[in-house]
Amino acid sequence: MVRASLRLFFVALLSLTVLSCSKAAPTVTAIFKDPAGKTLGSFYVEIAATAEERAKGLMFRKEMAENAGMIFIFPEARQLRFWMKNTYIPLDMVFIGEDLKVIGVVEKAAPMTEDPRIITGPAKYVVELGGGVAKKFGIGAGSIMSITGELPRPL
Repeated sequence: MVRASLRLFFVALLSLTVLSCSKAAPTVTAIFKDPAGKTLGSFYVEIAATAEERAKGLMFRKEMAENAGMIFIFPEARQLRFWMKNTYIPLDMVFIGEDLKVIGVVEKAAPMTEDPRIITGPAKYVVELGGGVAKKFGIGAGSIMSITGELPRPL
C-alpha cells in the first residue's frame, strides 16, 4: 500500500515537472546590426505574442541576464505605450517598425511606475532588454533587427 502510494506520488511529481518544463516561454534570438551590417548584439528573447503575454511582459522578474529579454509582437504597426507596473528591474525598450528598423529606444525605464513610455512612430515590435544594455551594445534608432527562429502570429 505504501509502495503504491509512493509510486503514484512520484508519477504525479514527474508529470508536474514535465508540464512545468513544457510551459517554458518559447524563445528566439534577436540580432541587432548597425546600418552597415556590423553585428551589435545577440539576445535570447522570450516571445509575448498574445494580449495576455504582452500585458504581463517582464513583471515580477527580479533579475535578467544581459543576453536575455522579451520581444512583444503586435498585430499591426501603431503608436505603442509601455509602462513598468509590477516590473522590478529597469529596462531598455527598443521600439521596432514593421521593416525591422529600430525607430527609438527608451533607456533605463524606471521600475514600478505606470508612467507611459512612448517613441514617436508606428512600431510592430518592442524588445525589452536590461536597463543600459541597448546603450552598451550601441543599439539605437537606425539599427536593424533580425530574428533567428520563428515568430508566431500575434493575437
